Amino acid sequence: MNTSVRKILIAAMLLMPVSSLCAQENPHARAMREAFVMTRYAKYTENGDSANVVWDELDGGGLVPKEKIYFVELSPNSGHIGPLYLDGHRFTFYESSADSLKPLRRILDTFDKQAPYASTYYSYKAGDEQAAFPGICVTFGTNGDSFPLRLEPEMNVRIISFKDEDGFRSTYLLSWYSHETEKSSSQQKCYETHGIFYEFHCPQMTSVPQVKSYDPDEYLERTNIGLDVASNLVWDVKKNNPQLASELETDTLMEKEHYTFGNMIADLYKSPEISTNTTSYSALKAKLERMEVLSKTANPTELLAICHTLDKVTGEYPSLLSGYQVEELNSLVGMIELVVPESQKHQVAQAYENINTRRNLTEDIDRLSKNDQEFLNTNCWRMAHRSVDYPHVSFTGKGEHYTGDSQLTYFDVKGSAVEGFHAETTLKPLPTGRYRLSAVVRADEQEHSGIHVFVKTGTGPSAKTCHKEIPAKGNKGGNVWFSAFCRFEERAAANQGVYALDINKATANGGRGFGWNRIYIDDIVVDDDSPVVFGVTTRTDITGTSISLSKWFSACDFILEKVD
Repeated sequence: MNTSVRKILIAAMLLMPVSSLCAQENPHARAMREAFVMTRYAKYTENGDSANVVWDELDGGGLVPKEKIYFVELSPNSGHIGPLYLDGHRFTFYESSADSLKPLRRILDTFDKQAPYASTYYSYKAGDEQAAFPGICVTFGTNGDSFPLRLEPEMNVRIISFKDEDGFRSTYLLSWYSHETEKSSSQQKCYETHGIFYEFHCPQMTSVPQVKSYDPDEYLERTNIGLDVASNLVWDVKKNNPQLASELETDTLMEKEHYTFGNMIADLYKSPEISTNTTSYSALKAKLERMEVLSKTANPTELLAICHTLDKVTGEYPSLLSGYQVEELNSLVGMIELVVPESQKHQVAQAYENINTRRNLTEDIDRLSKNDQEFLNTNCWRMAHRSVDYPHVSFTGKGEHYTGDSQLTYFDVKGSAVEGFHAETTLKPLPTGRYRLSAVVRADEQEHSGIHVFVKTGTGPSAKTCHKEIPAKGNKGGNVWFSAFCRFEERAAANQGVYALDINKATANGGRGFGWNRIYIDDIVVDDDSPVVFGVTTRTDITGTSISLSKWFSACDFILEKVD
């Protein structure tokens, strides 16, 4: 079926009376379809209270492989649709009124009203890290074949599905995302909203849709607004018949865009620095360098792919950055920005923000040794303490780690650097509950060390700080060593296998241990979803003591765990 015939058929279906098309649907599915049609054909004028809405038909095309969609003629006397009927539209609108989603309000309200009667209902708010991001697998035909309809985590998603009297299911999917923009005519702040709307009818199927969560590592492979879902036809032909692929005239622009978009995404990950270590600073820099080179000759769709990837990789970088690293990355982003169209500048701006928010706020961190910088940045530690002579002070060490591994780095602070020492890290808001913080620590043998592990919860007047002093037992023994030694001895005596890690701990420092103790702070209560800050400090406003300090201390392996 060619494109023109398909579009005529879809137009005919939309113009048919709702009652004939939905003759066998239950009233709740019918209410969804009525809201769908009314939203699609609503008239909006461009003024201060309304939005200018543009709709495009998705004739199955581009977002769903065409060979998996079946169109049948619908007579006025029959409500039969199948084996898969799909009606899809893409929309864009600008809105500057108090209700930025006014054009969608009717259909959004209908989702909410019909949710209690649905067989399946799913609602996802963009950026909700506490909820599983939805994927949807659409089933069709009598054999239960399926294909994935892929979405993006910056989208808001609503999915609702009904099982009708004859076993036929109706499913509606709405997804959209918004970003703040300026209208060129007035420079007035408003929201630009993009989205897609699908209606699926699959007769005699019992599992439409299947809602599942996506692995975050797969996010980059799922491209903007369904571009990735056009892949089946194009990629299969490319793989099995390259000559035909080069001559292929696709029916929709979306398929052409996806073909180019996918190639560019793949091309951005070819350098060896990226494939060997995807989370290091060198890998992040290599990605941006490759984007900068490719952007010089990229076409508009390829630039879209570059901006999409630029936003993702900078936003997902897990560590902090030193000042010179921030400057290097921002310089590369600046070169990319020179060739990016205005419509994609918001993703470039987001990349700048992603990079700048990863800046390590430790004073003069660039003057620390590379070992210190790598340890602090990789573990997201920020330091605040009295002024020291940075080039001649080290805050980390190797060689006496409690595991016996001489290559592992840990805080190892000595001499004048101990006084006024403070290092902390901040976790994003955590679910309400009770937590426990543990750390592996040691300090110079004294009556008291004066060095404390601490954790702070809440903000403002409700903030609460708990702390515990690091045992001052020197650099031999320690409960970590003793526990491992006991397990080693017990299992060896019983002729049982001995854990390799226990052997390493028990035999560290010639079987004497390095003095490490694991300490705990219990009953940490998070009750307002606020950030949690923890670390190690000698600040008297936290420790509540002014006793003499140990001449050195070490700390590592801070773990915050939920206990109920």
